[in-house]
Amino acid sequence: MSKVDLVVLGFLKRKPEYGYEIIQLIKKHHIDVWADIKLTTVYKVLQRLQLKKLISGKLEYDPKNPPKTVFSINEKGSDYLKKLLSDILLNDSTTDRDFWLSMLFIKKNISKELFVEALTKKRMKIEKRLEEMQQAHQKFFEQDNENELPYYHLANMEMMKEFNLLKLKTLNKIIKQSGENDNDKYFI
Repeated sequence: MSKVDLVVLGFLKRKPEYGYEIIQLIKKHHIDVWADIKLTTVYKVLQRLQLKKLISGKLEYDPKNPPKTVFSINEKGSDYLKKLLSDILLNDSTTDRDFWLSMLFIKKNISKELFVEALTKKRMKIEKRLEEMQQAHQKFFEQDNENELPYYHLANMEMMKEFNLLKLKTLNKIIKQSGENDNDKYFI
């Protein structure tokens, strides 16, 4: 899975764009920073997606500016985007970063049932992780350890626990809101 494929196709699904506009959208949403996407790869990805016939480019002329290629997604590209999203959301080995990145492009690309299934699966994974962390922490302190953990290690452990609790709270909120009829409009 290519994160850049996901981002480019996701933005093109919203509306046709040329490469520079996609880069500006990535910057605007800070995707380059938090999802670690290299802006220089966007043009290469556009070319590759066009060669795979997932998008098409149309040269547009403006008397005041040089010609530019405006790209649009086609049905094959839309189907590929849906598959990418399903794979990311339901794959156990998906990183947290990629999981949350995929959330930017859910609108009108997957069913509500798949979305809730993916969120529930993610929630269960986080609950299991929290339980394992708690057991490991408890086991460490039950043992007769000569070496106590340094304060910064304990702070790191606490941060990871809080971070997972925040993700859990967010998932629960999204799952609850997904059940509201007003939000059906966001799904296929």
